[in-house]
Amino acid sequence: MILFKIYYIVILLYFYKINFSYGNFLENSVDGEPQIICGPLSIAMNFNTTKNFEGHVFVKGMYNEKNCRNDDIGKKNAYIEVPFDMCNVLKTRSLNPKGIFISTTIVISFHSKFITKMDKAYRIQCFYMETERTVTTNIEVNDMTTIQQNYDLPLPVCKYEILNGGPYGEIVTISTIGNLVYHKWTCETENIDSFCMLIHSCYVDDGNSNKIEIIDKNGCSVDKALINNIEYTSDFVGGQLSSVYKYADRPQMYYQCQISINIKELYQSCPRPNCTDDNNYISQIVDIVPKEDDENIFNGTIFSDPEIEVSKMFRKRSLINNNNNILDVRTELTTVDITKEEKEMFCKLIAGER
Repeated sequence: MILFKIYYIVILLYFYKINFSYGNFLENSVDGEPQIICGPLSIAMNFNTTKNFEGHVFVKGMYNEKNCRNDDIGKKNAYIEVPFDMCNVLKTRSLNPKGIFISTTIVISFHSKFITKMDKAYRIQCFYMETERTVTTNIEVNDMTTIQQNYDLPLPVCKYEILNGGPYGEIVTISTIGNLVYHKWTCETENIDSFCMLIHSCYVDDGNSNKIEIIDKNGCSVDKALINNIEYTSDFVGGQLSSVYKYADRPQMYYQCQISINIKELYQSCPRPNCTDDNNYISQIVDIVPKEDDENIFNGTIFSDPEIEVSKMFRKRSLINNNNNILDVRTELTTVDITKEEKEMFCKLIAGER
């Protein structure tokens, strides 16, 4: 009987210890707002907690990388610093305003082993504005000077989205292998018929240095099993359907593309890639009405050869005219494996709830 009581007390103490530990991390939370630190070579986050922190702070999808995780515990505050060149930090160039966005997602996990409902994820972002340098020198000025007045057009703002099923579907962040999604690139501007967009240099990576090109530098599909050639529905909208795929044992998929913004030439449509010909150039039919002293819209020279009779002609030009007018757009998709039987069961559960 005495032995039984001893065992009973030990068991009670054991469960008390479990419940106390379990309740301790359940009652813990972030105290106030985290502090974001935008450094010259890294981005960091510092935060306080209501109780001693016993979990982990890490970059989303990079838990197994020691340089992307902080396990410093036992205090009421925690800190993580992420270098720009590690942990899949996103670098996105912006044309308006001109500069670079540095962003990442930090996960605060209060449990030492598992992800729980108490955990929080923060999307943090720093913007580094590009400064303009002015160089001056002394010059002699004539009595008559010509004043040149320039008007700077605000450049478009562009985005990359993955939509469910088609161009008008809802934004998708989680999907299953084989589902039909629509990759959509959109630019917005107040100046209609002033710019052209060209989508090119698209890559997909798993956040662990495994990077695959899916659209080449000329805007053509590299592997049509992953995504076909982009179809443009207007000057500022392009897209293509694709079936969801994933890396082996890596659910997170990060997509990045470059969009070139060029001035739209007068009386012409926006040039598009001809992916069946030489991918280094765009072929386009152009209507020309030559007049005396008019500039050749192709190369800035004057038509001087009377033997040239042209009402329609082909021209070829480099896809990317100005590296300064290239911006990066990114999106991400979490892909999960699911069997046919699991999918049918899931659909039945959803139908039952409705």
